[in-house]
Amino acid sequence: MSNALGGLAGRVAFVDLSRNRVRLENSGKYSWLIGGRGLGAYLLFQELEPSTRPFDPDNLVVISPGRLVGTECPQANRTSLSSKSPVTSGTGYSNVGGSFGYNLKRAGFDAVVIHGKSEKPVYLWITEDSIEIRDATHLWGLTTSEVVKHLRELESKVSVLSIGPAGERLVFASAVIVDEGNAAGGCGIASVLGSKKLKAVAVYGDKEVPVSNPEKLRKLREEIISRMEKSNHVKIHKTRGSVGRVLPRFQKLSMLPVRNYEDDAWDESKLNKLLEGILRFRVDVKGCPQCFMQCMNVLEIRESRYAGTKCVGLQANAGYGFGPRFDIDNPLVVIKANALCNELGLDIDNAATIISWVFELYNKGLVNREEVDNLDLKWGNGEALLEMLKKLAYRDGFGEVLARGFKQAASIIGRGSEYYAMHVKNQGIIDSVRTAIAWGFGHLTSVRGARHLDGSPTTEARDYTPTQSLELFGVPTASIQTVYEGKAKLVFWFENFKAVTDSLGICYFATYWGNALELLGPKDYATLYQAVVGEEISPDELLLIGRKIREYEKAFNTIHANFTRMDDMPPPRVFVEEVKSGSLKGTKINRRKYEEMLDEYYRLHGWDEDTGFQKRETLEELGLHDIASKLERFGKLIN
Repeated sequence: MSNALGGLAGRVAFVDLSRNRVRLENSGKYSWLIGGRGLGAYLLFQELEPSTRPFDPDNLVVISPGRLVGTECPQANRTSLSSKSPVTSGTGYSNVGGSFGYNLKRAGFDAVVIHGKSEKPVYLWITEDSIEIRDATHLWGLTTSEVVKHLRELESKVSVLSIGPAGERLVFASAVIVDEGNAAGGCGIASVLGSKKLKAVAVYGDKEVPVSNPEKLRKLREEIISRMEKSNHVKIHKTRGSVGRVLPRFQKLSMLPVRNYEDDAWDESKLNKLLEGILRFRVDVKGCPQCFMQCMNVLEIRESRYAGTKCVGLQANAGYGFGPRFDIDNPLVVIKANALCNELGLDIDNAATIISWVFELYNKGLVNREEVDNLDLKWGNGEALLEMLKKLAYRDGFGEVLARGFKQAASIIGRGSEYYAMHVKNQGIIDSVRTAIAWGFGHLTSVRGARHLDGSPTTEARDYTPTQSLELFGVPTASIQTVYEGKAKLVFWFENFKAVTDSLGICYFATYWGNALELLGPKDYATLYQAVVGEEISPDELLLIGRKIREYEKAFNTIHANFTRMDDMPPPRVFVEEVKSGSLKGTKINRRKYEEMLDEYYRLHGWDEDTGFQKRETLEELGLHDIASKLERFGKLIN
């Protein structure tokens, strides 16, 4: 094996559930886009025709750990899942931690590509150099923790990726859950697995993943760990988790979505009650392999009607998704809501956004109590939230209306409900997008629709000097919250950075996105890549690969979902309604400035400003002739 193949386990497994067959390919042929998310983007673009619908057997689900996963590379533990999304009909990808990717690589596989549809429920059993398709009839209908329990009775060391009742029922807001609480949310990939009757994938491996220069990797690991151990950011993250670190900062900056989207700042006393209550139930913390941040809260409720509830996770998005978004300051409800999502296989972001929309419709008199199964959806009613989560997961009653996302639900409800439906490309907007320009712009232009783990930078919540900002990101305004200038370039930089991050398999919390300069950046990526892979590469060359990955995802959207410039526009509400309280009271998005920012964003990408379509000149400069050829075939290329 050549040095340039370092970090590869060696094989990609193509699993055909219709024919009950497994075919193996050498993974070296796919290594030019690094691995992880890059591999998924490439396979989706090359293999799927636009006539393929998300729940058709021909749709793929690509499960691909990053290139550095399975080695001793610090913070390398992430796995990408890619598919044609039922939520958007375009590119769908999600990224998950836990020990699944680590085990998959060490079992000898760089990716598992799922195709076809089984006649009965099945699961995959993967051990070193072996993949079996097994009957899962006895697992169908179980919650995710029940699946883990059953499969670990066969082998205690397996890591389990599974879907819950929501994925089985093809709910768009479903999530894939790894082990006890790591979630691959967004894009409805769990529902694609449900359509294929694939309940779970269990894997265990202990083979070494080849590393080109183990001694260099060891030294880099020691240096990075030393930096992180001295970091105040990491210390706060370990003691309070992302929920305890992020929510107070977002409150101060008016970046919390309150009562769906009625406001962007919450009552301070409610926030304090919620946060301190959550941390009071913290009994432990967990981390992924090679992780030194330990971001996963382990929470246990030992009192009240929720006694016995255990929850692993509860990141910041769950805190504000089930807290201020519903005006709920009861920590027991928020913990229980997160635990339900883990068990039922629900995506916190899409579940919280679509249910809070219905709460707002109810409070504005656009739906009545009888229509919502006699639930009282007044703001602050935690019991109603928990019941709606169950109804959504099981498509029970009003949950059936919400099961296919905002667009269909708004068409059923009508009565002006679409104005309050806060989504982009049918994907719910979990965060505030009015008060931090780049943070919001990254959500709104996300290729998979309204996700903050794409191009949204967190720099506006940090005090970078103009000099630091210019040196790191090429703009002096990274930390100036309400300024539009330079923000398109900032989002462009973070989009490319995140695509590389996902393809290497590094946790985003441990990078510049985590808001501390002692964390990992492009220079670290280049040195780690060189040590593991054995190929010299510069930070700029890595970011260029990230840009190419984004071009594949963009082209897939154009061909499959017919997205144009209009699909990068926010809901009209953010142009109309001002923030009502907090430090940025009176703020709303300026439409003219937003349009100008979008123009600049397209120019940076080399895309057409009028349509948002890709240009032949840009694609040929990037060497992406296959994209240009396919776009031309479908009449979606600008010459």
